Amino acid sequence: MPLLLASVDGAAAMIAKPPPELSEAFWRLAMKRRYATMFLGGQLACWLAIHDPLKRPCKGKWEAAHFIGRQSIRNCPTLHGLDPELLALASWDPRNGIPACVEHHRRFDNHADAGPGSAILVPRETLDEDLEEFIADWGLESEAERRFPGT
Repeated sequence: MPLLLASVDGAAAMIAKPPPELSEAFWRLAMKRRYATMFLGGQLACWLAIHDPLKRPCKGKWEAAHFIGRQSIRNCPTLHGLDPELLALASWDPRNGIPACVEHHRRFDNHADAGPGSAILVPRETLDEDLEEFIADWGLESEAERRFPGT
């Protein structure tokens, strides 16, 4: 697996770049999840739309988003020192994927700034069993507690 130079806690680190088949499998499986799509107000909507506090409509293309972001996985203390190839597997584990429109994906990741209360928060109790398995398998409980309010 080719390696990329990335910053982990401010220090340079080698991060494995996933082979295309790994990221393609992530995308393909994420798009098949039960979270896929629904109708909200008579329009096709991504699963994140129901958690949007401002009830904005879906906009942009559909993407495979990470419930727990790749950078959060790389920086998680329980995974420090993990072989870069295993870290890439954790980052692209399809159980961590969800289909989302660009608008809601950015708000879920807090990349869109539209003022206070615009970020999308997903309650922990709405997550599927396989995502909870992913969290347990990779020791990401602290990330899940930070990312998903609730239980």
